[in-house]
Amino acid sequence: MNTSELSIFFKSAEQVETVDHYLLNIAQIARHLAEPKMLTSTLPSDGVWVDPKTDLMWSRINIGQKWLNGECYGEASALDWKQAQESCKIFNLAGFRDWRLPSIEELRTLVQQNKAGYSCSENMLFKPTERAWGDYWSSSFHSYFDDNTFVWYLNFNSTESSNSWEIILRYVRLVRKNK
Repeated sequence: MNTSELSIFFKSAEQVETVDHYLLNIAQIARHLAEPKMLTSTLPSDGVWVDPKTDLMWSRINIGQKWLNGECYGEASALDWKQAQESCKIFNLAGFRDWRLPSIEELRTLVQQNKAGYSCSENMLFKPTERAWGDYWSSSFHSYFDDNTFVWYLNFNSTESSNSWEIILRYVRLVRKNK
């Protein structure tokens, strides 16, 4: 039914325009409801933060902490590198299950230049403990010798990155691509 057909039922052009607008809104709503749904939570209240510079989605909490009703609870767990890898497989936050350890380059985007802490707004990413910024595992390897493999980590206290054995205990902040 077009506008001229609607004018038969209504007395004024204003009534026709109102009904036409109403029908257009119903059509848009129906199209929206028919579209496949994807979970695209990016709100800090959902426990995630999307870095506008990199478009990466970061967990606001560390492994070992809990996200409940928009708040972070507890202290982070220090894990060896293999435990950190395993924690990625079972981590679920904001409905996402494809979390991973960040590369050392991705971790470096979170550190402030020459100052302890994170480069994002205050209280966006939570510290592992109340008193420390801590060392965080990356997914990046560094090999000194043919038979010794080391993994890169980033120290958010000193803002320095280095590498160490996989058995050392460090904190874990997970990341995913923001799709």
